[in-house]
Amino acid sequence: MSTSRTIEQLRPDVEPLDTTWSARTVERIFESQPPWRARRGLKALAATTAAIIGTSGVAYASGLVPAFVSEEFDWISNAKIHNERLVGSFTVPAGEGVRTFKVWRAENDAGETCTLVLEAKARFAPSFDGGCAQDPAQAWFGWTAESARSSEPMPPATLYVYGEPANTAVKQVRVHGPGFTHITDVDARTGGYAVAVPEVTSATHTERAGQVVATLDFLSANGQELDTLTVHDR
Repeated sequence: MSTSRTIEQLRPDVEPLDTTWSARTVERIFESQPPWRARRGLKALAATTAAIIGTSGVAYASGLVPAFVSEEFDWISNAKIHNERLVGSFTVPAGEGVRTFKVWRAENDAGETCTLVLEAKARFAPSFDGGCAQDPAQAWFGWTAESARSSEPMPPATLYVYGEPANTAVKQVRVHGPGFTHITDVDARTGGYAVAVPEVTSATHTERAGQVVATLDFLSANGQELDTLTVHDR
């Protein structure tokens, strides 16, 4: 990802979001409306903001995340956004549980693909990671956004792969490389997929231009290999 803006808790000993962060979030939402997106009424904005800066899962459960996603797309893009859509979701092991991420995509008038990855129940608050670039549509990759208190070391990021196969006959994607193989279904609702590769982290991966990060086999419903693509470090 070209831009990472992880929302972090700045006061280590306080569980709720601090008032300074909340105030800045409200201010950013009111000031960041681009000219091409109609401004919503103050009451609607206040309601959305209240959900956003409350408990991590509230916004998602109440159906307001798409509005928040639109705000984030506008924030990261220098051109008008259109065709916002959910691509897929993936999980990353975290202690005895898992962290869940959702991948959203859109295009802008500059001809770029914009991607946002949302962790609605991140450690401190909802967390977005995203950017706009000339990324391939069928297969691309990123690294999870991580956060830590000032007294803690930053955890390593985890590799994930995602995309939208052009061939509608593709029902599964096999992602493999040295020491890992993962098979994930293409989401029938979105036509996309996303999968984490926990064997590869920022602590174990040394980026080199042109280096193959993963190979993807696109499979039919009966397991026939329809296409193969690779994703590379830039």
